[in-house]
Amino acid sequence: MGKNYMSMEELAGKIHISRQTLSAIINGTWKEKRISQATYQRTMTLIDQLGYVPHSSARHLSKSKKNTIGLIYHGNFFSHISKAIQYLNSYLYKEQIPVSLKMTSSLALKESVKELLGERIRKIIIINTFKDLADRIVEENITPYLQKVPTIIYNYHFDYEKDKEYQNILLQHGISLIGFSRLKIYTEFFKNIQKNHFTTLFIEKDIYNRLKNCDAEEVLFSQFSTVHSYEQPDREEMEFNEFLVGESLGKKLLPLLTSGEKTVIVTDSDMVAEGLADFLVKNGVEIPGETGLLGFDNLNASGYFRIPLTTIHVPVKEMIENLVWLLKNKNDTEAKAYISDSKIIYRESLVLE
Repeated sequence: MGKNYMSMEELAGKIHISRQTLSAIINGTWKEKRISQATYQRTMTLIDQLGYVPHSSARHLSKSKKNTIGLIYHGNFFSHISKAIQYLNSYLYKEQIPVSLKMTSSLALKESVKELLGERIRKIIIINTFKDLADRIVEENITPYLQKVPTIIYNYHFDYEKDKEYQNILLQHGISLIGFSRLKIYTEFFKNIQKNHFTTLFIEKDIYNRLKNCDAEEVLFSQFSTVHSYEQPDREEMEFNEFLVGESLGKKLLPLLTSGEKTVIVTDSDMVAEGLADFLVKNGVEIPGETGLLGFDNLNASGYFRIPLTTIHVPVKEMIENLVWLLKNKNDTEAKAYISDSKIIYRESLVLE
């Protein structure tokens, strides 16, 4: 039994019941054994508080699986996440590191973690896209489980109040955090465009809400006379074709664009931005003359679009290098927070004076 995993005997001793009673509760036969509801409830509460997970048929696992890493894809596959997965997969493949994979929604994270611990994996990596991950881990009491083995969260959001509040809690529970500051890069962007006299801003609603939650609204948006936060068209309805999402967005925004007003549009994806640009140009909107356009991801192709795209570069390679370093380093057991710097790549879709 690994040092971070508790045996049933140890657990029974901690919660002061017999191993037989504990076994019946875990295996669901407690009613047949005439164990009281009160004992069952008290035991289950303590099991959750202690982060105990029974060894799921893992007593039958082969020795070759003892170094398995648990990998949780927690959210949507945005472009920069796909690139990160490619880098990580290359490393795991070259090093012949076995992986147990879970793909989970925000509501199923705890169960996925428990399933991996039941397999007695040695580390957990969470590839995250949800902005409320820290809330969920702390408020749903997932930390006792994640502290059983070294855990790494990739794409942690450092900028929001609860993320800042919970950052030290996660680190104290042995959870390392890897990400970049969205607030910092968007602050730089809006500062850079101040001299260009944009009067109107269209910004994707989720980005806008995230920045508002950073108490940055006054600093970032005061230069505009009008700020519109728009809902993104549903990706699933567009069969996850982000160019079509951009085209649909163009149909939505075109009637709102006012001739003579200098406008900037902030999107959450290079491919959405390209679909949007193609639609707007076909409908007589001058880019960047009337409208400047900002993407997100710095895809390899974004410099070769119909209108080369100004975009936010996500430091994927550096973030994955930090993750790999944590995987390789067996001696340093202290959890760490790595905040990488992103940058803005300026191209023809938004030209600065």
